[in-house]
Amino acid sequence: MVRAARISSPSNAPAGLKRELTNPSLSPWMVNKKAKQAPGQVASSHRKFPSICQKHTELQQLRGHEIMVAENGLSQSECDAIINFAEVTKFQHQSSRGATHNEAFRDNERIALQDQDIATELWERTGLAELLKAHQIGNSSAKGLNANIRLYKYMPGQRFGRHIDESVQLGNGRQTRYTLLIYLCGHGSQSLISKASSQQPRLQGGATIFYDDRGRVAASVQPRSGMMLLHLHGNDCLEHEAAPVRAGVKYILRSDVIYGP
Repeated sequence: MVRAARISSPSNAPAGLKRELTNPSLSPWMVNKKAKQAPGQVASSHRKFPSICQKHTELQQLRGHEIMVAENGLSQSECDAIINFAEVTKFQHQSSRGATHNEAFRDNERIALQDQDIATELWERTGLAELLKAHQIGNSSAKGLNANIRLYKYMPGQRFGRHIDESVQLGNGRQTRYTLLIYLCGHGSQSLISKASSQQPRLQGGATIFYDDRGRVAASVQPRSGMMLLHLHGNDCLEHEAAPVRAGVKYILRSDVIYGP
């Protein structure tokens, strides 16, 4: 039986607003190196995550510090290697119970890893550590990535409805403040799996769309291979959605940026 991701709306949130909980302790798909494996999970010590070469890139602000992107955080070959890693590992379907349970509509495939080594390598080698080294939110500065690493797969017709990503409190004044999405294949391109079949169409659709407090589109980000998308979450998160994939397959790597004193 497929279990829905836990999504809830805190008491001080506007009515109808859905939040995605990213606390590892709340995730039914989470696994660490000592945990028993289950479908859609992998203990990272059993299968090596692809290595990443050092990158140097630049941040582009789409809506001030609320939404930012950086190109080429991963190379095409690195994206393909991570896709292959995920396909060998096996995804698990993820859904939700819908609006009647105050949950955003969700229909995609998912793998979750709990691995600090992967988080550290992504933080340092994609260039994020360099990009955010001087960035502060109040008295907090960027410390690294959440060890909760997720890999998502969206096939034709699959999507994630409007929602807000929750912040994770990690203790000692540390908490996640940004969602990180790294697109592993791009709009109009073919993933490694797609290239293996001449009949598999190129990716169409699947944009990440943000809305302002009046429900108007604030930004729309089309997937591009290796591009990193950062957006504030928690109390500062804009409502957003993963638009339906019309053709092809969309793959994403997801984590969160940790801030603290």
